[in-house]
Amino acid sequence: MVNLHIQISDKQKIKNINTIKLTCCFCLVFVFACTFNPNKRNPGAQYLQGQWQQDSINLDTGLVEYKKRQFKFTCDSFYLVLHNFSKAYFAGDTCYKNGRWTEFVKGVYSLSGDTIVLKGAYTSPVFKLKKSRCYTTGSFDERLIYQSNYDSVLVLKSAVAGKMVFKILNKQHQVCF
Repeated sequence: MVNLHIQISDKQKIKNINTIKLTCCFCLVFVFACTFNPNKRNPGAQYLQGQWQQDSINLDTGLVEYKKRQFKFTCDSFYLVLHNFSKAYFAGDTCYKNGRWTEFVKGVYSLSGDTIVLKGAYTSPVFKLKKSRCYTTGSFDERLIYQSNYDSVLVLKSAVAGKMVFKILNKQHQVCF
């Protein structure tokens, strides 16, 4: 029987110890440097909290295309349902159902002066990731200028899409926790 005895040099021992020390230092830095984000949302604007529905549109029968909006603001998030109406002809397109279709958006909002900035994405009807190719997909970015703020009525105007002014009515007030 052959007995193999392997001698590790002092230099090799020091190198192994230093490697272990360095690995431990990296582990400690990783453990103590990383923290979870707090599970706290921005409270958002108190007067916006709740469910809002767009009032009727003036001259909607004379417009070629228009949309009615339903908002839900919860803390710093928003959920938007867009009811679209169009008299334009969509030949053979089954998505647009004779000029009436609905789109859904989920995202976060912020306030900048007199402007409500909405940033989000088009979603499915249950506000999950959209997989369908019908209607609009991708990101949603809209700025609404509020012209007046009454107790349960907001008068808004799109900062980008023309000068159409619309009112939204508060249907159910909520409080952000």
